[in-house]
Amino acid sequence: MCAFAKDIGIDLGTASVLVYVKNKGIVLNEPSVVAMDKNTGKLLKVGEEARQMLGRTPGNIVAIRPLREGVISDYDMTERMLKEFIRKVAGFMVFKPRVIICVPSGITEVEERAVVDAGWIGVDHQVGQTGKTVHPKIYVALGISGAIQHLAGMQDSECIISVNKNGSAPIFDASTYGITGDLFKVGPMLAEAIKSFKAAKG
Repeated sequence: MCAFAKDIGIDLGTASVLVYVKNKGIVLNEPSVVAMDKNTGKLLKVGEEARQMLGRTPGNIVAIRPLREGVISDYDMTERMLKEFIRKVAGFMVFKPRVIICVPSGITEVEERAVVDAGWIGVDHQVGQTGKTVHPKIYVALGISGAIQHLAGMQDSECIISVNKNGSAPIFDASTYGITGDLFKVGPMLAEAIKSFKAAKG
């Protein structure tokens, strides 16, 4: 597959990785697992294919989770896993995709280098623990808890709309509007409503 630049969003979680592509929605939802040959260091499989190898692999093949309890436990494997997931959804591209990656709140600035290197994200575009902030008029917070690094990036927005399954999530205290529900159901409906509003305004 060959294509021009894509807009890609990645939710890098301890248990699973979600990949969203603009105009296509969520195109990948796979476990945060990699399988490698411990003798050669070669990466063999990632995601669901790697998970299926857990406990059923030959002695020289190990299946590991590079993220544990909200932190990156294996920097190199996380970077390689991310590159493989991006390759899966993007294929061969004429231009590098534009990528935004949501990372576990517990990672350090050093660990953030894995997602920067794998996702081609410049340090000046990181938001969160780096202290960088964004200033959109409307900030839509889908599924985030309201930890301090989230609040730092939204504090100057004119309108904050939050969606979270937990009706008592701290994010609602900082929000203009709060919706209790599944972000995968509410998010697309919210996006369509915003598109319709913008279209009506011309």
